Amino acid sequence: MLQAKRSLLDEHGLKGRLIQLYHLPIDLTVTFWRTGIAGNDVYLLDTRQHKYVLKIYFINCIPAQVQTSTTIMEYLSQRQIPIPRILHNSSGELVTTLQCPEGIRYAVIFEQIRGQEPDIFDDRDAYEIGRFVGRMYRVLDECSENVTYRLIDRDYLIQNALDDIDRYLPAKREKIEYLRNVGQRLWAVFERHAAHQIPQYGICHGDLHTGNMIKSPDGSISLFDFDACGYGWRIYDLGIYANDDWTKTSEQDLNRDIDALGKFLCGYNDYCSLTSDEYRLFPLMLGIRHFELFGMVLRNCVFLEGTNWIEDSLQFHFDWFKAWENSVDWSM
Repeated sequence: MLQAKRSLLDEHGLKGRLIQLYHLPIDLTVTFWRTGIAGNDVYLLDTRQHKYVLKIYFINCIPAQVQTSTTIMEYLSQRQIPIPRILHNSSGELVTTLQCPEGIRYAVIFEQIRGQEPDIFDDRDAYEIGRFVGRMYRVLDECSENVTYRLIDRDYLIQNALDDIDRYLPAKREKIEYLRNVGQRLWAVFERHAAHQIPQYGICHGDLHTGNMIKSPDGSISLFDFDACGYGWRIYDLGIYANDDWTKTSEQDLNRDIDALGKFLCGYNDYCSLTSDEYRLFPLMLGIRHFELFGMVLRNCVFLEGTNWIEDSLQFHFDWFKAWENSVDWSM
């Protein structure tokens, strides 16, 4: 028998399974919403009394990472940090296993939070986001949960992308070597500055942008999607947040990022602060983010969509880095 590489589960069959696994009411409706860039399938659940979001993780996900992300969310929720509550299954577990045509996949149900995406350039929104993130870091610094954290380090942020490019396009030596050189220069600057100031290390969200935030009608901020969480330098989280458009290279756009960071820090400084070096390194975060996103897209989208798009994507990133490297100060 041929085995499926990927499946999309039927809503009707999924409804019956969820009612059994979670003791949900029989008036449950299940609606497929989307497949994200990470390959996770998302469904909307409605019981009339409550609304939930079901995430069925990509077959290539790391089970320990799913467990870590849900444990961290549960930890924060229990300490009154506004995080979507996770629905426990009938066995009291946060993560449920589903036997799918391609093998075991993992599923988690979150409560649905109503509201709208906040605006990083709005003074009030940025202040509230800054306070939220600073308070969250304080709470995470006290976390003693026994989980395995992904290291948000050079290998994860830069080297993985370079290895994947080399694997899929080995003939593009000139472009690969150029990107390798840029990655080495980027990380050398970070290591040089980390050597003489104490950077803010800790548990990071890993994908801290407003698309993963909800502003409630009262102006309060909630955060979700901790799938990329790990342990690393927290300025990376802040770089993801304030670099709202990762394709830009103009001086005007980069200055808007710095302005967005400043608005954020008005609230963040109530709980945490940046070292002077971290603030100076902020413009380089956009380059780090490019490597990390390119690597993630390669790992997931080749499985989902094939390899026909990779060469064009490599050319885009090559051209972007060529333009971007002239807009930042490498002498730090």
